[in-house]
Amino acid sequence: MSFIATLSMAQTTVNNKIGTVEELNIYGKSNVIIGKVIVNQTLHTKILFAGQSVVKDSLGFYITTYKFIPIDNPGIYKVNVSIEFDKPFIAYENQTMPFKCEVTNNISCAVDGRWANNLTAINVKATISGDDFMILVKSRNPLFAKIQGVDGKKN
Repeated sequence: MSFIATLSMAQTTVNNKIGTVEELNIYGKSNVIIGKVIVNQTLHTKILFAGQSVVKDSLGFYITTYKFIPIDNPGIYKVNVSIEFDKPFIAYENQTMPFKCEVTNNISCAVDGRWANNLTAINVKATISGDDFMILVKSRNPLFAKIQGVDGKKN
């Protein structure tokens, strides 16, 4: 799976609710901003945002994959990622959650997923034993996402 999004550094700001934060823009093709990553510098989650990819399936739906990697060597690590979308996503059929979570070389993955009733936001808490962690959502249109719960971006 190839990830086409790139990140750029943005200004560090102070938000009274969550402390010092750094906003990183996610750019897609043609340098269009397709999302933001919010890094709360007072939390140390030990994961990085590694990019996203968007694929249009045979039915015309957009499948967006958000990829995260552990800062240290893969092993057991915790994830607490929140993603807010500008438009609703569509629930996957035959899933316990309306989105998918996948782990590369998964040994075990205990996921506690929460989502907004209108399917415009999700929160994923997980203990991962494996490598990369991915969240997949399906939508009728490309999504603009604001991601929180990471320590930064992959260089």
